[in-house]
Amino acid sequence: MSGDILKKIESDFTNDKNKAIEIINTALEEFENLRSARIIRCIIFMADKDIQQLYRYIDNASTYPRDICIWAEYINKSSFDDRKRVRNFNKKFDRNDLTLRD
Repeated sequence: MSGDILKKIESDFTNDKNKAIEIINTALEEFENLRSARIIRCIIFMADKDIQQLYRYIDNASTYPRDICIWAEYINKSSFDDRKRVRNFNKKFDRNDLTLRD
């Protein structure tokens, strides 16, 4: 995992950082389509500091990785015409606006 991802896990899952890392590493071993820094950043962003949500979004992304990117990177997701990309998790966390939520 890249440094920005580990740093984000440490800040978001302070008391559960080792558990969060273990959950993500297990998922990376099990699901080949999660082996992308972009997908992992999207999962962590969507989990919003909650271990149960981390499980949920790993499960969603293991089946529908494109959906997790749309949920994490766009606002106005329910409207195809008004959808707007506000984040790009191909870039590191510190290069994205993490405060804007839909």
